[in-house]
Amino acid sequence: MARFFYWIGLISFPFLLAIPFVLGIVEILLWSDVLERRDLDFGFYLFSIPLMFIVGCICSVVIHRTLSKNRID
Repeated sequence: MARFFYWIGLISFPFLLAIPFVLGIVEILLWSDVLERRDLDFGFYLFSIPLMFIVGCICSVVIHRTLSKNRID
C-alpha cells in the first residue's frame, strides 16, 4: 500500500508544480478586461508551465533514485 502512494506522489508531483501557473493564466484571462490597458506578457506563463512540469519530473526522478538507493522496507 505504501508503494501505491509512493508512485502516486511521484507521478502527481510535476502536475502539482505546474498547477499554480495554469491558475495564473486562468486568472489573467478572467481579468482580461481589467488588464487590457497594460502590456502583459503571456510568454512567461506559457513558458513556465512546461518548465515547471520538467522541473517536477526531474525532482521526481531524483527522489525516486535517492529513496531506492536508501531503501527501508
